[in-house]
Amino acid sequence: MASKKKPISPAEVSPSYWPLSPAVIGALLGAWSLFVFYTYSQRIPFDGDYLMSMLDQFANMHWLHAYFFKELVSLLIAGWISWVAVEAGHRLLACMAPAESLTGFEDLAFSGGLGFALLSHLVLILGAARLWYPGVFWLMLATASLFFLIFRKSSFDISSTRFETSPGYWHRVWQIVAFGCFFIFLLGELTPEVFYDSLFYHIAIPNLYRISHRIYNTPTSLFSNYILTVQRLYGLALTLWDETTAKLIHGAMAVLLACTFLGLARRFLSKGTGWLSVVLFFSMPLVGINVMTTGIDVGWCFFQALAAAALIRALLQKERSWMALAGIFAGLSASCKYPGMTYLPMGCLLVFWYRKWDEKLDWKVALRDTIDFAVCAFCILIPIFMKNMIFHQNPLYPIGALHFGTPRLDPHYWGIFQTEATIPNLKVEFGSFESAWRYLLHPWYLTMEGQSNGDFLGPLYLMALPFLFLLRAPSPGYKILRRYTVLLWLVWMVTSKTPRYGLPILALFALLFAEILMQACREAWVRFIVLTVVLLGAGTNLYHYLTIAYGTGGWQVLGGLIPKDDYLEHMHATYPTPPYEGILWMNEHLPPHSKILFTGDARNYYTRWPVIPSSVHDPDPLMQWSHEAHDGSQLAAALRQQEVTHVYLNYAEAVRTESYGIYHWDPSQWLVFNDFWNHYVELIWKKEAGGRENPQAQYVYRILSEEEARVSHTPPPDPFQRWAKP
Repeated sequence: MASKKKPISPAEVSPSYWPLSPAVIGALLGAWSLFVFYTYSQRIPFDGDYLMSMLDQFANMHWLHAYFFKELVSLLIAGWISWVAVEAGHRLLACMAPAESLTGFEDLAFSGGLGFALLSHLVLILGAARLWYPGVFWLMLATASLFFLIFRKSSFDISSTRFETSPGYWHRVWQIVAFGCFFIFLLGELTPEVFYDSLFYHIAIPNLYRISHRIYNTPTSLFSNYILTVQRLYGLALTLWDETTAKLIHGAMAVLLACTFLGLARRFLSKGTGWLSVVLFFSMPLVGINVMTTGIDVGWCFFQALAAAALIRALLQKERSWMALAGIFAGLSASCKYPGMTYLPMGCLLVFWYRKWDEKLDWKVALRDTIDFAVCAFCILIPIFMKNMIFHQNPLYPIGALHFGTPRLDPHYWGIFQTEATIPNLKVEFGSFESAWRYLLHPWYLTMEGQSNGDFLGPLYLMALPFLFLLRAPSPGYKILRRYTVLLWLVWMVTSKTPRYGLPILALFALLFAEILMQACREAWVRFIVLTVVLLGAGTNLYHYLTIAYGTGGWQVLGGLIPKDDYLEHMHATYPTPPYEGILWMNEHLPPHSKILFTGDARNYYTRWPVIPSSVHDPDPLMQWSHEAHDGSQLAAALRQQEVTHVYLNYAEAVRTESYGIYHWDPSQWLVFNDFWNHYVELIWKKEAGGRENPQAQYVYRILSEEEARVSHTPPPDPFQRWAKP
């Protein structure tokens, strides 16, 4: 006799949180996902022939060569630094949250966040104490490692039972895709660094501190006054070894961010959302482009995701220790980038809102928790405020530098900064129906048009976005996360138009969208259609990321096809008119105690000499000092006062960026500069080459002494005449 199926009781059926039936929602989501994927594929198509061509080229790579073995050492050192960070952070975390109250992924993520923050602040202290030396850093890490190995009882627990995730077919699929993403990221991180912002800012500034063995004021570089929490970790890495180690530290933060997703999803969201959220976020081309550089955006995402996870737990469990942790990580997020400071008021608003109006608690309790959060965040920012007060008499410098602080910022250069920050002008955005429509529907336009390292989103987010507010919160954790993310999104909309500056918000959206997809895919046929489209979208994202990585050409160095020096001497995508050949010549030929003034190009990372840097966001020092001098000898004296012995000019880059108004002289100012040039400058090296593929116009000049200047000589040709006013 056939056995009868046991009827499912109403209590066993998980409730639906949609306003319509699951079948209708599933059909709508399936249709919308197919429409988005089709439209996206038409606008930014997949080219199978090009993919096969790339794979054929990748097949020529080989691994037994000096560069690869050197990068393996970078990998070992980055792993060592990360292990020390996790071990140190775990001991700090144990003081606030016992290990038994955490899953393995939560413990790993929070420990890593606290440990990296601790290392960054130790580097700050050592740099301020003029102890920025490799030996000091090696000793610090070796001592910590010995301590952790001796006192193993309190070490991080890696037992597999703490890292269990939900089983299932799609779970395995998302794991495979996620591991594929991180493997591709790893290969990208092992290639030479050519990211423009890194070469003049993210690792260039820490490199100058390394050369001088201390943290010091660099008033000619606006970006040196920015918040450098992640950059100090890069300084530690490149002091111990090289810039690849710094790139791998950024990659380690990406891994820890994935752990944050998995831990947060397991505690507050539905089964299966963890690995799906990892795929949604990390398959995004914008993320891959940034992970493989020494940018700081993924590190920023990591700290902000930790702040969100701690804040949700603090609000739900009413534990002040978690509120303190939420404030600490919110402060660390704000200390990664100035836009992150705008997130702090939203965190305070969320705490007060939830305590007062959701839980109906007393005003005093709501204020107490809000103050706990704000004070802990502020304490993390105190070292930054102190540094800027000491150097510039303005705790937020360069913010507000038009009106107070030293040196005051010229409105022209502040305007350049605002333009590149893409701060929207709401009056213009809503000035016409067309612009308002485009502004309000920016997710659609960004998805369908973005293809740069600042806005290449891919199609996955747009598939789930329309359903964000249709889903009733299936859990209190989801409710808080959605409210927090939307508040941050609104802040981003009025402070920037570049998705890269809102990447931490996109990280939180990945968790929300994963929950939406899981809640909508209750029917087997819906699950198959929607998740298959998501898988295809993730594959499309990875294809586009591969095309970008292929275009940069760094894989040829990793694969032993070309030497690193040859690669860095030639132009590539995101690496125009490179200064590397001139820097390499100066590294090999300038005498000891040389100091170089860079002009025409901000990218000074690969130098081993002290440098006076500048960028398009700053008055060029050579031009500025010529404006202040009365004659050529006074300009030469100003250079000697700054101990400048040589001037490096990348004329090709100066021409490429001349629209920023880098150089400007009136006739009387030009007479001063011309007097200086005719008497105090000697050309000692140049590289000139025409052609569109790799134009070169680099010059190295030596500053003559007063005795040498008095001797009659023929002055070198003056390339700055291009910018002289008649």
